[in-house]
Amino acid sequence: MLQATFTDPEGSAAFWKALIPLFELLESAPGFIRRYGFADGPHNTLIALRRTGEDATAFAARPEHRAAVRDLYQQRWQYSRFAAIWEMTANHDRVIFCPRCRAVTPAADRRCSGCGTGLPDAYRA
Repeated sequence: MLQATFTDPEGSAAFWKALIPLFELLESAPGFIRRYGFADGPHNTLIALRRTGEDATAFAARPEHRAAVRDLYQQRWQYSRFAAIWEMTANHDRVIFCPRCRAVTPAADRRCSGCGTGLPDAYRA
């Protein structure tokens, strides 16, 4: 499962440009069953079904996927991100990329770990 929010149209465009080649790899990856995407304004969710958690882990370890994630962190395409391999074999807590500085902060912290800016969270009740 991947969830992302965007506040910057350029970041959103860069994210989708990087995602298209990954979708093509995903469709031929061992164990892939189907993917579902849900877009709601700046919020996007992707659910990719695979036969096993090992299949999902193997896809996440591919150099192309790792490069895309590395680029995400370096280029700050998103405002927030959550990724998990269900069966809870791996869970990356949702993080927020501060729009004022380069810090990446767990969403639960509510304040940027780098500059102290308050970080609104559309998913917090």
